[in-house]
Amino acid sequence: MGYVLKADVEEVDLLQFEEAIRAARGHATQKALHAADRQFGEALALWHGTPAEGTWLTGPLLRRVTELNERLYASLGDAVGEANTLNSLGWNHALLTDFAKARRYCEQALALQRGHGDRVGEAATLDSLGYIAHHTGQYTRAIDHYHHALTLRRESGNAGQEAETLSHLGDTYRAMGEYDEAARVWSRALAIYQDQHRSAKVKHVQARLDALGDGRREVSNGWVTGAAPGEHSRRAAEPRQGD
Repeated sequence: MGYVLKADVEEVDLLQFEEAIRAARGHATQKALHAADRQFGEALALWHGTPAEGTWLTGPLLRRVTELNERLYASLGDAVGEANTLNSLGWNHALLTDFAKARRYCEQALALQRGHGDRVGEAATLDSLGYIAHHTGQYTRAIDHYHHALTLRRESGNAGQEAETLSHLGDTYRAMGEYDEAARVWSRALAIYQDQHRSAKVKHVQARLDALGDGRREVSNGWVTGAAPGEHSRRAAEPRQGD
């Protein structure tokens, strides 16, 4: 079974993506579900925008990852492992745009993580919940989730994960028409990616920063262009959140 990936170089780290998919399939063939889940997750994390429409990332591949996660969850006996798998299930369902199921899985994960003091896992789940809130138009809630995730990720000292959440947070500020805030958090994410020499991520965030000028011009005509896919509406009057 093969896959077709139609993407610009800036949109996905192609070589790493293909490497992760090959490794994941090998692990899946050997029934090594933990390793397959990890490798599939790494592949999916390389996608930078709207989940790869028309490619294996949105169809069979995502569903395969979700099936693996469900089998993995059923086989686990430890709460932390269950929580991490629940978050993975929630994230995959979010990418499949089943946001109600995604939220349920992530909320279950969050309760387990908080109950066991797993702050690293909690940060990952809050980032997932932020994404879900963003893509269901709940921008203020998304910002709350992202800020909480950022606090935890800074505590753990994982700059790469901090940059991912900053990038997501910028998307939400842009969707709200808060272009100065979007520029501020994207600039912070950009600096981290530059320090880590992650060229594809640098190009992705820089492109979003460059596009903010166009967004500001659109707003001057009374329309918001920074909304999630399919959301082109006049700006909603939501309260602005501080850092």
